[in-house]
Amino acid sequence: MRLRHIVILLLIGLTPVHAQYFGNGLMSLQGSDGLTQSWFRRMVWFDSAPRQVVMTVVTNGFADVYVNGRNVSSAVFVPCRTSLSDDVLGVSFDVTRFFHSGNNAVALWQSPQSGQTTRPVVAVELSGIRDDGTRFCITGSGEWLCKAASRRFLPSGEEVQEGSTSVDSWTHGEMEVALWSPPEELDADLFGGYEIQLPYANQLYSGITTPADSTWVENDSLVCRFDKVAEGRVRVTLRNAKKGERISINGLQYICTGQTDEQAFHKFTTIPCRTVVITGDSRFSPSQVQTVEAITVVPRANKSYNY
Repeated sequence: MRLRHIVILLLIGLTPVHAQYFGNGLMSLQGSDGLTQSWFRRMVWFDSAPRQVVMTVVTNGFADVYVNGRNVSSAVFVPCRTSLSDDVLGVSFDVTRFFHSGNNAVALWQSPQSGQTTRPVVAVELSGIRDDGTRFCITGSGEWLCKAASRRFLPSGEEVQEGSTSVDSWTHGEMEVALWSPPEELDADLFGGYEIQLPYANQLYSGITTPADSTWVENDSLVCRFDKVAEGRVRVTLRNAKKGERISINGLQYICTGQTDEQAFHKFTTIPCRTVVITGDSRFSPSQVQTVEAITVVPRANKSYNY
């Protein structure tokens, strides 16, 4: 049965761009714009563990996808985009192994593209076979809740991170939903059709590099130089930074929480990592920087959605 479903999805992946239509369930955070990142979540009940669950995620931006707290993809960006565009793209995942009997948490971290001007939208469909052999399809926005994420973009394209946020706090189990609200459901016809990316290009992490040397410059900047990394993400571990302190790292604006240890990192952008410049406000000190790491991102072509 799984092989049959893979063959069907491979045929879908070869259809022309905009050949398919989602129908309903296209949703967005109330009042969001092209700078807003959003969290979405809902619960899905199964009397017993299902035989198969396939999740299709459709968006004009990016989405990290979680089931019961586990990221279902190893990809850096879902879907993969090689350039800025308003295209609504979809990716299908076999997520059977993440579901169990009882309540299951399905969650998304949805983001526009850096520089995107259109409103970010996302839709999710869950389909498959229950343990008793009956088929199911769950779509629409009715059971979803959402809120603004701890990150956003600036008009300049820089990413703003407000403290270190653990996805464990909202991607699994029951939680307090007082600050969450239903999303706004949008007319899918306004966005035309969508393309399922299968087989699809992908980007994966391939290694972590530390600086070859670091220099404190002009009493406010730490300059780190790497030997080999060309493109990827930067991750900086801070200690004893002050609450509200602002630190800039190659296009990332980080707002400190005052925790003993916290990490600043690019999430929905990649940058050239050969030279990393870390600057801060008057409270910034090089002693606060514990580690600087460049995480290399490389392309890879996926041949299956089951990974």
